[in-house]
Amino acid sequence: MARTALAPSLCTLACAIACTSTSPGDADASDTNDPSLAPSDGDDGRPNPTSESPATSSGGASSDSGAATDGAAPTTGGDDPPVPPSDCDVALPLAPTFHVAPTGDDDTGDGSEAAPWQTLAHGIAQLAPGDVLLVEDGEYAGPQNAIVDVPGGTDGFTTIAARHPLAVRIVGGSDLLFIGDRVHVDGFVFDAGDGDEFVGTIAGDHSRVTRSIFRRAGESGEQGGLLQLWGNDNLVEDVAGVGSCRACFVQGGPDASTQRNIWRRVVGRMDYTSSPLPKSTFNTYGNNADDSVRDHLYQNVIAIDGHAPQTGGEGKYGGFYIAKVGSNIRFQGVMVIGEAVDHAGIFGVEWGQGNVVDHAVVWGISDGATGVRANTASHVTVGGFAGEPFQLEDGDAPQSVIDPTGPDVVSNTPGADLRTRWGVSGTHWGEPGFDQPTDEPLWPWPCERRIAEVFAEPNDPPPGDAPAVNETSRGFAAGGIGLYGGPVTLTSYVWELLGTPCPDDVCGA
Repeated sequence: MARTALAPSLCTLACAIACTSTSPGDADASDTNDPSLAPSDGDDGRPNPTSESPATSSGGASSDSGAATDGAAPTTGGDDPPVPPSDCDVALPLAPTFHVAPTGDDDTGDGSEAAPWQTLAHGIAQLAPGDVLLVEDGEYAGPQNAIVDVPGGTDGFTTIAARHPLAVRIVGGSDLLFIGDRVHVDGFVFDAGDGDEFVGTIAGDHSRVTRSIFRRAGESGEQGGLLQLWGNDNLVEDVAGVGSCRACFVQGGPDASTQRNIWRRVVGRMDYTSSPLPKSTFNTYGNNADDSVRDHLYQNVIAIDGHAPQTGGEGKYGGFYIAKVGSNIRFQGVMVIGEAVDHAGIFGVEWGQGNVVDHAVVWGISDGATGVRANTASHVTVGGFAGEPFQLEDGDAPQSVIDPTGPDVVSNTPGADLRTRWGVSGTHWGEPGFDQPTDEPLWPWPCERRIAEVFAEPNDPPPGDAPAVNETSRGFAAGGIGLYGGPVTLTSYVWELLGTPCPDDVCGA
């Protein structure tokens, strides 16, 4: 939806989500109805002191130039894998074991930095569990460069990493990424064309994908999307996705048993599809019979500026959609902004139980839709559309605010607080701080300029897909100069939605 569709207000959206008297850590303890999500004894939810963040990197803001620094201390063996840095100018702190480069040679190379291999398939075939494959900058095309058949780690991870995050693009059809247990993939742009399957799949357990972008052009069929999770205990962090999809980011299924996955700082935009099936940007598809699909976290995940393709079948259920018996799904610090939807911004419950929305913003969605549908919700800011704000199975939405119209409203009714990150970076389910608010600044958004560049790349729908026209340079990907005086970024776009410049300490001058 266009920025002009947002309701006028004397208070900025940034104020509604940040200028509050209550922080996420002050949430009422009664909001936590799942014992597994309660903080452990002695856990203060503070970030790992070794992790990088925009607040601790040089200059206090993320840089997306694509040029990495290589001075990070190496680690050994992968038994204690490092926390992935959130900045696009910081290399993953690993000691590479093998190398692949566009100028390499699979026949004469030995995998060293001086004599790299040329294709990812050849490089992956040489790996043992726990090894590291470093991929040099460039474009890698064809099935011989898909990240598949990676031998999983044992106590740690087998790692496939781009030398410079988001400076490596893998181009081809579907299944550009298909990994099993204990694999870490970091720093790639996966760029897929026609196909009925997903661009990427995590089929195993305890794997992670970080600092990557999934893009799809062309026909995706009835089921196709960007990234799907089949397994348990996986982590998707600092990831973005855009293009053709029916369910862009999805986990579970009608017969699945999928549990304890974490989606942390993920940005998704649905552009078009031909699928007549129910659609959403983020989807947890519950089991049709029982609660085998359960215990998942969405932390600081954003569904933004997506279309609602009208394909003659089912509509777009929401920016988030929990289908069937998906239970104990928790939304922590999520945002649905400018999404065209047919049912709800956050369609958080269908048949499941224990689905909780905590600190969320739903703003500028389609008129007539519902803001939040869940079992329970609290600390929510809803507005900028004509529709019902809440449909809750249990109780009302305490500490929430609807269409704030002035600073006094916001100061007296906290609403959402999205100044800081949820979940300690790099943590999987059950690890210290995995489900707790941190004191790490959420803004500026990691890798936001590179994300905007990829989102703005032309992507015309094929005949028969809807909508027929896809203007990719929209929303935060439109470019131009923000009200604060610098380039429009995801951060400035969110903070300036209602017409007030982004603060200097957030966006810079």
